[in-house]
Amino acid sequence: MRYLPDMKRSLIWIVPLASAAYFACSLSTSATPTSAIPPAVPTATAAAFYPDFTRTGIPPVDAVIAAVSNGDLDALNRTVELRPERCTKNFIGPGDPIPCTVDEAAGATIGVFQEERCEGASIRRDGIEAILRQTLSPGRQLYAVYRSDVPAMSGYDIVFAEGDPKRKVGVTFRVDTGLWAISFGCGAGAAPGFGVAAARPIHADDPLPPKESGS
Repeated sequence: MRYLPDMKRSLIWIVPLASAAYFACSLSTSATPTSAIPPAVPTATAAAFYPDFTRTGIPPVDAVIAAVSNGDLDALNRTVELRPERCTKNFIGPGDPIPCTVDEAAGATIGVFQEERCEGASIRRDGIEAILRQTLSPGRQLYAVYRSDVPAMSGYDIVFAEGDPKRKVGVTFRVDTGLWAISFGCGAGAAPGFGVAAARPIHADDPLPPKESGS
């Protein structure tokens, strides 16, 4: 019994210390500073594209952007510009001049549209709408507008893409005074329309450089 006073004195100190430790622990777990919560980060996909209403101030370019953004096949068809090409009676395959019909003389000048995949192809007026229809995917958004880097060609390349911009699945519309060619790219699972566009250098006079370029 002589040890009881000592035990009481020990308890007097132990209980407050335990309570203080519990209180401090509660503060450290419940009062997390807001600065420790990471902020929401916009997805790279959304940040890589221009809004549908974006315009360059270049009328033939803006006409194509508006038609594709709105999914308007008729409006896109109205932007088409046929270019002259001499037909051939010795057509072998893609990359050759357009074959003459039975009613056309060899070398006759025909108005054609260009479709680019792994090989280029010249398309007559009655075959263009089917190609334009393939470009109007609802998920495609405006990625960039470049000054054309096709040798001896003026004008612009309008690139629409969809999904993750790193994968770059899309199509390129080539425009001068009108829409004269469409590129779907090349290769199984490749990035249609991006074989050249994604790798090309950025020029100071590109109307809408890729956002990810930081320009």
